[in-house]
Amino acid sequence: MREVLGVSRSGHRAWERRVPSDRALSDAWLLGKIKQVHEQARGIYGSRRVQAELRLGYGIEISRKRVRRLKRAAGISGFVRVKRGRTTIRVPGARAMSAGVESTTKSGVSAVCRSPIRRPRHWTI
Repeated sequence: MREVLGVSRSGHRAWERRVPSDRALSDAWLLGKIKQVHEQARGIYGSRRVQAELRLGYGIEISRKRVRRLKRAAGISGFVRVKRGRTTIRVPGARAMSAGVESTTKSGVSAVCRSPIRRPRHWTI
């Protein structure tokens, strides 16, 4: 693999032996806290609620984006609502209603009635 990437053997070994960075260490610690909050919430909380719980319950200042990144990397997901299907059942060949309401006048002539648009007084045309 290192031959493909063009990395020397000594550089690869130095990278393997390197001490984890401060960010990696804090991410590991925070991930433990996030998992703890996630388990307490029975797996329902998303990143916003987890972030709020860490801030208010534990006093940990952390951004929502960081919580989201760590949850995604760990494969943790909150409860996702299922979108409901449409309630309208479309009939093939049926025509959709027009913008106006068709009505028949006394003379038998079909007319389209449109209600006037009422604009607030502060709107200028």
